Parts: sequence; C-alpha cells; structure tokens
Amino acid sequence: MGKVYREDFGNTFDGGAIEFMWKSPFLAAGNSNIRKTIEEFYFILDETYDNNFNFSVYKNYDNAYKDDADLIYSTNSDNLIWYGDNLPTNLNFSWHDDLNSVPTYWATGADSVYKAEISESNYSVQLCVEGNSVEQNAAIIGLEFKEIYLDG
Repeated sequence: MGKVYREDFGNTFDGGAIEFMWKSPFLAAGNSNIRKTIEEFYFILDETYDNNFNFSVYKNYDNAYKDDADLIYSTNSDNLIWYGDNLPTNLNFSWHDDLNSVPTYWATGADSVYKAEISESNYSVQLCVEGNSVEQNAAIIGLEFKEIYLDG
C-alpha cells in the first residue's frame, strides 16, 4: 500500500524539517551605476501565521558573500507564548520584577510590518529569506523600501 500525504499543511515533511530559501533578483532601484543607501526596509508579513526566518542581503551583484544577517520573528497574536525552554533568547516579549521568579509572557506581533537592516551604500541588493528547522517558516505578503538616497 502507498501513503497519502496532505499538501500545504504544517511545516514538516513526515516529521523532518522542510528547508526553504528564496532569493530576489538583484534590485538596483534605478540606475545600476549609482550607489544607493536604503535607510528603511520592511517585511510585510501575514500575521495569521507565525513567522520565523533568517534574512540576509547579497550586495553589488556578488552572490557569494551574504551580509546583514538577521532573524525575523513574529508570533500570531492569537497564540500565547508561555514560559518554556525553547523560546528564542534574543527577543523581548516578557516582563517580571525581582519579586517574581518566573517571567510572564504575552503574545507578540500585533503589527504586520517588520524592519530589517540593509547597511552601507550599494549598487544593488539581493534579498535572501531562508530556514532549515521545524520551527522556521515564512508568510511574507510584501516588501517595502523607504527613504532610498542616491550617493554621488
């Protein structure tokens, strides 16, 4: 007998992580012979899903060296996060005082726009979104570039 798999459901394949990677084409934002500084860049995320993915940037038509590595993390506002050992340590979604030894956690991710860093002045940028663990997934609706300045 064969197996029937349910498609487009969950974030594992038979219990194993589904590795994913997406790279944009190189984006020049105008003339490719002029360097530009991107002051603000945002991901627009679908908040009906949890988002947890690695973001990096390849610059100036060089697809061998990635830069500006970051973790983009948002939790569906309907999902509460309770105290646990497997929570990301670099996120600020808890509060407690010295009298309370157990932190209290609340749902994060009320907004759907998350800022990411694109440093330096560049001729072009290539955006990369990737993940390789069961906890990682991405539900990106769009990208938003603000305040792009021409350099020289």
